[in-house]
Amino acid sequence: TELGWRKLVFNLYNNKIEINEDEINKQFNKIKNSQSNIIEYRISEISISFSGEIEKKNKIVETQEQIKLDNFENTAVKFSEASTSNQKGDLGWINSESLSKKILKVLQNMQIGEISEPLIDLNNILFLKLVDKKNTKLNQENEKKLKNNLIDAKKNELFSLYSRSHLSKLKNTALIE
Repeated sequence: TELGWRKLVFNLYNNKIEINEDEINKQFNKIKNSQSNIIEYRISEISISFSGEIEKKNKIVETQEQIKLDNFENTAVKFSEASTSNQKGDLGWINSESLSKKILKVLQNMQIGEISEPLIDLNNILFLKLVDKKNTKLNQENEKKLKNNLIDAKKNELFSLYSRSHLSKLKNTALIE
């Protein structure tokens, strides 16, 4: 379902995604000038949707209990609705500058191996696990990777915005009896 939704949003809005190169370059230069070391996080996720308060509470409790019983990775395979579920929730290495401020703040306060409290965003519950953390020197290869990560993060942000907007429009126009 998640993959189908992402494909739909991509097909509907792909031609509307425009990245301002100047904005990316400004952000890149700011990072480059402010630090020569970049912090990267290796994180895993479990993402679960819900439709009401009772369902949200039940899914949080159920997921936390399952993590205790069967570990984070197996729980991600069983319960996560994210596209990473078939990789045990592994998102790989992510540059700190590519993360949202909310997620970065959570990760900065976590120890390696720790699992976050549930993060709620609209109708989605997100659990994060900090697998590893490293400082990377900014060199020519990393500069290109950083710039690509900034572009990808901006695209994901725009697709997420279009996705929420499209879902909101569908909910407002649908009549279920």
